[in-house]
Amino acid sequence: SKNPFSTVNENIFLNDSFSISPNPVSDYLIINNVSANNQKLQIFSALGIKLIETEYKEKIDVSSLAPGVYFIRIGDRVGKFVKL
Repeated sequence: SKNPFSTVNENIFLNDSFSISPNPVSDYLIINNVSANNQKLQIFSALGIKLIETEYKEKIDVSSLAPGVYFIRIGDRVGKFVKL
C-alpha cells in the first residue's frame, strides 16, 4: 500500500526563517535557520492545545507526543510536523 507520508516534504521551509527535520519525526525534532534565538518555542496539537513550551533550541525531544499532526510556533512563525 502507498505510504501516506510520501507526499510530506522531508523538510518544510517557512518564510525562509526555519526548517524542521526529520518530518515525520519519531524522537527528536531538529530546527534550523531561526533568526532570533531568544524566541519562545511552542508545540500545539492539531486541536490547538499547547503541549510543549520552551526556549528555542535546535533539538526538541518530542518522543512523549502521541502520533499525529502538530504545529510548532517560534515567535510569529508557525510550522507543521507529523509525529510517528
